[in-house]
Amino acid sequence: MELLKDIVGALAIVAAFVIGVLLIGRRLAPAGSLTGDRGFWVSLLNIAWSIETRAAALGLAACAAVLVALGALVVVGDVPIEPFRLNAEQTIPAAFSGLLLVGAGSLGLLAGRLDRDRGAWAWLVLGAALITLAIDEMAELHERLEARTDLSSVVVVGPLALPLLIAFLILLPRMRAHAPAAVLFATGAAFGLASQALDPIHNRWKTVLEEGLELGSGSLFVLALLVVVRGMQPGRAPGRSPRAGAAAAAPSAR
Repeated sequence: MELLKDIVGALAIVAAFVIGVLLIGRRLAPAGSLTGDRGFWVSLLNIAWSIETRAAALGLAACAAVLVALGALVVVGDVPIEPFRLNAEQTIPAAFSGLLLVGAGSLGLLAGRLDRDRGAWAWLVLGAALITLAIDEMAELHERLEARTDLSSVVVVGPLALPLLIAFLILLPRMRAHAPAAVLFATGAAFGLASQALDPIHNRWKTVLEEGLELGSGSLFVLALLVVVRGMQPGRAPGRSPRAGAAAAAPSAR
């Protein structure tokens, strides 16, 4: 029953993300587009093409820093602000960590819809894997499996991470064309692996570091895929500035 409750909670957060994208994206100017598409994907596209990558990076870094700082006060300092506890389910840090992976996964799926070349299916695998990891993170599925089987987190999470790794390797040349997407994504993956490697250690500060790495991992995944999607703007070659791409796309938007 507890498992079902957590899964429903995770799906509710995904639904909140979708609704948020729809509400925000529809208020932005049309970004151009996905033939025959309406609703979520166009809204997400509008948001991705409207937000500056640097602003997104600063915003995500600020949110992660605040959550880690407040979480450290709870875990290490025993300050009674339980909604910010880092090592618990259905808390604000857990929800934010899950939302980061949902956002990154959605951007990956969007890249797959924008990419018309062969091999675009790998974006879909990448996006689906990230969203699956998000649900696992929010519902603590792999933690439950670890507790029942005594297997390490690396062994349990491995089957979920493997499709992500394969998709990344296939997409690496495309990500490298949208610098620094490949470096951001690889660093995010390294942060994620480091957080899992810390799992067997039992220490309060370890918990702070582990959860901080997870938040950093999700943030880097979002930034990497945001760079890719922004690089797919019409008329914008990889490496060109966002303003240049927007200017080039303006005539076609009319």
